[in-house]
Amino acid sequence: MKTVTFKIDGDLLRDIESLARELGESRNSVISRATRFYTDSYDEAIAKARLDDPDRTTIPHETVLREFGL
Repeated sequence: MKTVTFKIDGDLLRDIESLARELGESRNSVISRATRFYTDSYDEAIAKARLDDPDRTTIPHETVLREFGL
């Protein structure tokens, strides 16, 4: 685990502290879970945008298998 220091708005910190108390978790746990949720959601949004891109280049599955000798 790495330590990260950052500044946060007071209102948001109060929300995090309130949520942590309600869940019986530490602020660190709430922030870690929220960050993981955000990055997972963002990854999904990026993947969807790539799929919706009409100019995207795709490689057939069979071609990938053949190129990697599978």
